Amino acid sequence: MATMQAGRDDFEEPRSTHSIIMENDLKPKMGMEFGTIEEAWKFWGEYGRSTGFGVRKKFTNKSKKEGSINSCGFVCCKEGMRVKDNRDNDLYVNHRAETRTNCEAKMAIINTNGKFKVYKFVEEHNHDRHLQHTTHMLACHRKLTEVQAQEIELADNSGLRQRATYDLMSSHVGGRVNLGYTRLDLKNYLCTRRQRSLIFGEVACLMHYFQDQAQNNPSIFHAY
Repeated sequence: MATMQAGRDDFEEPRSTHSIIMENDLKPKMGMEFGTIEEAWKFWGEYGRSTGFGVRKKFTNKSKKEGSINSCGFVCCKEGMRVKDNRDNDLYVNHRAETRTNCEAKMAIINTNGKFKVYKFVEEHNHDRHLQHTTHMLACHRKLTEVQAQEIELADNSGLRQRATYDLMSSHVGGRVNLGYTRLDLKNYLCTRRQRSLIFGEVACLMHYFQDQAQNNPSIFHAY
């Protein structure tokens, strides 16, 4: 009886083919049209996330007469080079590492009869790209939605610790890679929320004080 020894390749799932299909679906093409600048920017962000690089906006040209946007450009986050710091180098011991590589990957769109059409696209990068399961860690791909913010506030008000909240939110979406923000983002959001609550609390106390004073002394006037 003949036996066959299967290798690892024989049992690999066709994820690579699926990834290629997804990448091709999100890949910009010359002449591709978008209804708005926001739609084009969202598309460029999804393309960067799916192929392993960060994104940012490069330029926006507006009409001087009408004020409408004529063209806009989006680039890789590693585009350009860091501007030289003319300050005394002795003041700074630990300089931040250079992250830009003068990458020329880009997509530019132009306003054509109310539609924004792709007129320039450079696909090649001059640096290694991130693995798809780590791209969500890039700052440009991290964002708290309104629904997520409400869920975090609800968990915090219920006394749930930040780590437990983060693990719970991750399990709801099938893992941290699908969450869209990091544990540090969650911590920063709650800190900002508490600081605002303190400020608003102080303002409320001051307003209450002035209201009491105005009732006792008609010459006192206050406005908010």
